[in-house]
Amino acid sequence: MHIVAPETGKKYVEKRRVRFTEPGQPRELTFSCYRRYPFFGRDRTREWFCQALDQARRKFAYEPWAYVVMPEHIHVIVYPADDPEQMSAFLQMVKSRSPAKRIKQPE
Repeated sequence: MHIVAPETGKKYVEKRRVRFTEPGQPRELTFSCYRRYPFFGRDRTREWFCQALDQARRKFAYEPWAYVVMPEHIHVIVYPADDPEQMSAFLQMVKSRSPAKRIKQPE
């Protein structure tokens, strides 16, 4: 949805999402890179994402059922087992670990 900022007159996109956390149900997560930058267009950055997903999976005891990594966005289906309330912390860990390596190890 395009919105115009009244102060500047610039258009921006506001994503409207509703997240549902049901105990015992898998979750579909989708997130995109900043300004649709193709951050995951290289093998190395895709590997960093997979490592971050694995670290978060072990920490939170979640089961990733499937994931698709595209150049500018990612889809993950994850089963949160007994602790679905930690989903935002899980997602934050996955999303923050991949870019952190990029900043520390420039190409």
